[in-house]
Formats: sequence, structure tokens, C-alpha cells
Amino acid sequence: RRDFAKIAVMNLRAGALLIAILAQSASLQDRPSDPPPAEGNRALIISQLTTEYQSDRKLFDANHGGYRLAHLAEADRRTGLAMQWLTREAHSGSPVADHALARMSRIARSSGNLMLERVLLERLRKARPDGQLALAAVDRLAASNIESGDLHGAIRTITSGAVRPGSAAAGHDPHLRGRQAKLGHAYAAARQNDEARRVFAELLDSDRTPQFPDDHSYSAVKGLDRLDGVSLDAGSNGPD
Repeated sequence: RRDFAKIAVMNLRAGALLIAILAQSASLQDRPSDPPPAEGNRALIISQLTTEYQSDRKLFDANHGGYRLAHLAEADRRTGLAMQWLTREAHSGSPVADHALARMSRIARSSGNLMLERVLLERLRKARPDGQLALAAVDRLAASNIESGDLHGAIRTITSGAVRPGSAAAGHDPHLRGRQAKLGHAYAAARQNDEARRVFAELLDSDRTPQFPDDHSYSAVKGLDRLDGVSLDAGSNGPD
């Protein structure tokens, strides 16, 4: 009975963990990590999970122990160990595999390894193309390409998304309009001026309230002004 009660409690904890993970925002932008347990509690939890891993691998996997250990290791700034557990979780086919990839990409970015970040984001994007994390990965992947000076890579990433900016499926979604603005500025920076003009024009034409333009319409106007050589105020030399 005690063994049954123990397993029931562990399964309840695992369910609560999974609900918390799936409730996280899909955004892959920089943000503070989830609050880690207190340092003393971390040592105790690590010990318990390590014992569970050694004694009952099936229960450990059912409780997503690898993801939990990775979170604790990251809180202790042991990023190598965190990446090790996240890699195992990402290859396990578990329900949190995509979240493991997303977390790995954030660790890679925070350590300055943009190449590894792009590899992980690409894997995440291809794993479930229509998933929320994959859609967020497209934006982060494009930003990573731009930061590395790979404008053509950024353009390929944005235009190969499951829902392309400017398409009928994109509609008037503010998020996709923002992605379209980034695409226009990437075209302009890559000196593909005709494509940039087309994207900026689509942004303006699709604004539902042209009498009250949104930020993306303003960004398109600035982009067109730059293409036409119009002088802009200082401090507005890049895409918004």
C-alpha cells in the first residue's frame, strides 16, 4: 500500500509539473527563468531525483525527472549538466520534448552560441510546424540570423513559415504583421528593394484602420522613406 501511495503521489506531482510546463508562454524571447527552488531544497530534490533515476527509470521518466533536474542544474549555473538532461528529454519522445528544445536554445543564446541556438530552433521548428513553440521559434530564428548578419537566412526563415506574412491565412494578425515588417526591413538591408517595397505596401494595404495606423504601418512608412532616401530623425535608423 505504501508503494502504491508513493507512486500515486509521484504521478500527481508529475501531472502538476506537466500542466505548469504546458501553461508557459510560447514566446522564446529573452525573459527571466522560472523561479528555482531555494538552494537547500534544490540539493534535496536533486538527491531524490537522482535516487529515483538509479532505482526506477520508468517512474523517473513518467515524472519528467530529466526536465526537472535540468531546471535545477540551470539554477545552479551548471549549464553543461542542464544541457545533458535536456538533450535526453528532447530525444525521449516525452510530452515536454519541445519545451526541452526551447530551453536548450535559450541556454545556447545566453552563452553566446548563436550557431547552436539556430540549430536547436530549426529542430524545434521542424518538430511540430504548427505548434505554438515552433511559431515562436521562427521569430527567434529570424532574429538570430539578423544578429549574425545572415539577412538571406532571416528572409528564408520568415518566408518558409507555416503561415507566411502577407498571405491570406495571416489575415490581420498583429504578430504576423510584425513579422512582415521584419521581413520588409530584412529585404531592404539585403538591398532587395523591390521586394521590400512590395512587403511594405502589403502592410499598409492590409491595415484595417488606416485612419489610425498601427505600429507596423508606421514601420512600413519609415521603411519606404528610407528606400526613397527621405531624411529621418536621429535614432530611427533601424526597424522598429
